Amino acid sequence: MSETREVKHTPTPWHVTVNRAQDLVCAGDEVVADCASGDLPDITKANAEFIVRAVNCHDELVSACTFAYRRALQTQDQDSELINKLFSALAKAEGRE
Repeated sequence: MSETREVKHTPTPWHVTVNRAQDLVCAGDEVVADCASGDLPDITKANAEFIVRAVNCHDELVSACTFAYRRALQTQDQDSELINKLFSALAKAEGRE
């Protein structure tokens, strides 16, 4: 019987490093992604910075959404639109959708 193990991503925080006109997403000295975009250095840099912002705040945002979702479920005046939006966002962030 084969055993499956969960592969985890490179630990955060990540940062952007410029190396020979390439914008690299790194964690410490490890290159996580190369955001080369040909002749579009401004877009390459913006993409690398967006990836870093998203990755570095992911756990905190999931925690805040989970807290808000649970709190919304406990209120007497349940806002179904809010609950549905939080549920959907959490599913996407956790890879369930």
